[in-house]
Amino acid sequence: MCGGLAIVAFAAGSWSRLALAGAVLVALTAAARCGPGWMLRTLWPLRWLLLFTLLLHLFLSPGYTLFGVAWLSRDGLRLGLLTCGQLGVAPWRRHC
Repeated sequence: MCGGLAIVAFAAGSWSRLALAGAVLVALTAAARCGPGWMLRTLWPLRWLLLFTLLLHLFLSPGYTLFGVAWLSRDGLRLGLLTCGQLGVAPWRRHC
């Protein structure tokens, strides 16, 4: 079931689909009686991956500029945040 949730998270191409996958994740963790602390401890080892994923999308994706600076992309920021959300939902296969 968790593998299927990871597949659904990476297949989500919009925020609404990712929110649905996140809601399923929260429901599964509530059913397993895992608290929010466990969820944050699961994401903590991924902090550098999430940060660099966001920065690479921000600096290297084409699109509209952000704050009038040519090397910052608003589209890259949106795509980077979506990708970080997908990475945040996908790795929850460990037990609490």
